[in-house]
Amino acid sequence: MGNFKTRLKKVKGLGSAHSGVGGWLALRISALALIPLTIWLVFGMLHLIGSDYAHVISWLKNPINTLLLLLVVPFTFYHSYLGLKEIVEDYIHSEFWKFYTIIKLKLFFILITVADLFAVLYISFKL
Repeated sequence: MGNFKTRLKKVKGLGSAHSGVGGWLALRISALALIPLTIWLVFGMLHLIGSDYAHVISWLKNPINTLLLLLVVPFTFYHSYLGLKEIVEDYIHSEFWKFYTIIKLKLFFILITVADLFAVLYISFKL
């Protein structure tokens, strides 16, 4: 019996991770989003050098700064997760250890993202 799949059907999803270009595209989009956010963050931190605690808190309580920081955190950790996931997929050859490591990475990045977002929101609205 011959293979009756079309050429497109043969190509889709046959990458090393069987996921096509989704991860590649997500990594590029998160990198593009991080460019202006990182520039803002660097200039914001340079502005705060030598400032006292009250000035830093007032800077963070500014709604624009809070919103941008709430964007920096998940984009940074998502981009980091995608990069590390790609390294794991490329260099860990055991399917069990690959799956186990990716699950641990995902849980770790979810945990630190939620903790950081909570900290930013706590400082912005509570203090």
